[in-house]
Amino acid sequence: MGQDFISGIVSRGPKSALPDTSQIQLGSAESLLIGQHEIGFTNAACGIPILASCGAGPCVIMAAYNPETKEVGLTHIDNAVDDRAIMGLIHNVTGSSRGGIEIHLVGGSQMGGQETADKIKRLIANCYGVTLKTDDTGTDAKSDRLAIDARTGEIYTAFSTNKIKEATPYNPMTAMMITSRHTSLNNAFDGRKLKGQKAHLWLGLKHAAIPLPPDVPSTSQYTKIMGLLMSDEVELPRDKIRLETEIRALADLASKTDAPKIRELVSNFGIAH
Repeated sequence: MGQDFISGIVSRGPKSALPDTSQIQLGSAESLLIGQHEIGFTNAACGIPILASCGAGPCVIMAAYNPETKEVGLTHIDNAVDDRAIMGLIHNVTGSSRGGIEIHLVGGSQMGGQETADKIKRLIANCYGVTLKTDDTGTDAKSDRLAIDARTGEIYTAFSTNKIKEATPYNPMTAMMITSRHTSLNNAFDGRKLKGQKAHLWLGLKHAAIPLPPDVPSTSQYTKIMGLLMSDEVELPRDKIRLETEIRALADLASKTDAPKIRELVSNFGIAH
């Protein structure tokens, strides 16, 4: 792909050949769906090592992979995302590494998508040690979806999302507000400190506790548990009894509407209640 960055114009050369992943089945056990205007991070040690997004249309799905740390960042970029948010993804995944970051881009096939893709590629060109490995963008884009595995750096561009849980339940009102102005990305998931089963418990609690009313005891207890899961202080299965006690307290504090969802979640993880 040839690029003229002095003039600020990205010339559109041959596109990357996409791997044939049409037979791949991504399941909820190790995959997570990142929505429009969202960003997610994970790594090889996380219980959810695969991030995915779909339905690009005029948007562009971008994944950044660090082979040294086996960290991944993935985002679904619409025209309301500002440049700093895009650069933040790259810098976040790069960390203290000296380059070697691999970028994959998919989408932008509908109106305005080519401009979004070109903007992203201009930003990438200004980053040291960053390589654009996959470019399937613009009007001739072959795929509208992208998934990446932090364990291997392998990407998937043809897969079903039927069995993949969303990082954030879809809210049409939130989507309308987001796309009406230039904003930063919504950090929907960061699994880099959620080893093994902790990732699924964290995500399950996030879904079960939405919406919890603000400024009530159940919200404070929920925040406490989520913080414990993100810390090195708690590991599973070693600290299962401690988490069981904290989640029981949350279920007791939650409203009658929310408590059954939380209790069901606890039961699914084999924690008695």
